[in-house]
Amino acid sequence: FIYYIYSAMKLTSCLLYMVGLLSMVAAGSSERGNKNIQNEEKGYQECEEFQNTKNIKLKSLDSICSGRDKSKCAHMDVVEEEACGFGVRRYSGGKWVGTVVSGSGGRDKMYQAAFWRLYKYIGGSNDGRKKIPMTLPVITNTYLSENFTEEATTMHLRLPAAFQDNPPKPSDKLVYIQEWPGDKTLYFRALGKEAEKENVLKQEFEKLATAVNNAGKKFWPYLAVVGGYTMQEEGHRDLK
Repeated sequence: FIYYIYSAMKLTSCLLYMVGLLSMVAAGSSERGNKNIQNEEKGYQECEEFQNTKNIKLKSLDSICSGRDKSKCAHMDVVEEEACGFGVRRYSGGKWVGTVVSGSGGRDKMYQAAFWRLYKYIGGSNDGRKKIPMTLPVITNTYLSENFTEEATTMHLRLPAAFQDNPPKPSDKLVYIQEWPGDKTLYFRALGKEAEKENVLKQEFEKLATAVNNAGKKFWPYLAVVGGYTMQEEGHRDLK
């Protein structure tokens, strides 16, 4: 997964990405920057105070999205960022297939059910029974109240270029096609398989908000976004 906070320079015209657990920490001294460590797998330099004592191996997005399978990843450009603790990427807009995360049986079952609805859609559960290649990341949007309580969650896959102009209509009424207009600038943190742990997720959201605040960036605080690029057993979870 990769944690993302969406840049909020033009809130009225943009789809908003962000994390909702904020930690208002003052920026450290300039000496701290000399001790920051560049992490190529994460895609940014890590702040000294955020150094993870555990040696968790990550896959870089370059390795995941390179070669013949590069087209499976949503188009993105890396934006250079001097601040530590987060990276910046710019993603292109386009059409995505989505579904609501809802139901009974617990959180895990709801997320699994949502993913399988999307997977069935690209597998042929659509008008014309079209087989659609799967793209990455799998995006989960969690909409937050002013008190940062969860109000609703949706899951999305970006449609490949061949299906952008005329995507087939979903057969399942819980699945829909949505246009995400314009390019999106996102701030993110990357994490490995420990992203499944709730306490780790909270800590990473707090680190991201702290780092972005320390860097003087503006963002929208009522939408939490998680983007998955690999399976948990592969040892890399990118949290956006």
